[in-house]
Amino acid sequence: MPEVHSITLRRLMGVAVAMVDELVLEEKSLRAMQQKMDDAFCAAMQRAINAGKEITPTVVSKNPGTKKPKIVFA
Repeated sequence: MPEVHSITLRRLMGVAVAMVDELVLEEKSLRAMQQKMDDAFCAAMQRAINAGKEITPTVVSKNPGTKKPKIVFA
């Protein structure tokens, strides 16, 4: 009887290892996809900034007690 439990346990462990491997691959794939999306967004934003369609703030007001800090554009 202990041999049957041992075989079942090995099978379950094998399945668990396979599932973990699959999750790791999915996570790596997701990270790669997110990196591509981030790179595409950054490239599009840089093109918009260069074309003058977007502006970037250069200074933020840090006066004490300001509830609504004002962004100063260059």
